Amino acid sequence: MFLEAIKRLYEYQTEVNDHVLAVCDDLTDEELTAIHIKGQPSIRDTLVHMIDVVHINVAWWSGRLPGEDASPSNSQPVTTRTSHR
Repeated sequence: MFLEAIKRLYEYQTEVNDHVLAVCDDLTDEELTAIHIKGQPSIRDTLVHMIDVVHINVAWWSGRLPGEDASPSNSQPVTTRTSHR
């Protein structure tokens, strides 16, 4: 039962990620990097955060992260990363 719930959660998350990426694909670079709500990160920064979370989870599950934060964004500023386009 628990394993089935985890599988359903991952299937749902995959669907949601696909939808978010499809919507973002239609945005201009300016729309992706703009601050739309004061005090909140840009859409691009939010996407980078989502990638970082997956990276950290995989590192934890594989035993490569004994407690320190191995987030890719900690080693490279967001502004230096390659744009999606």
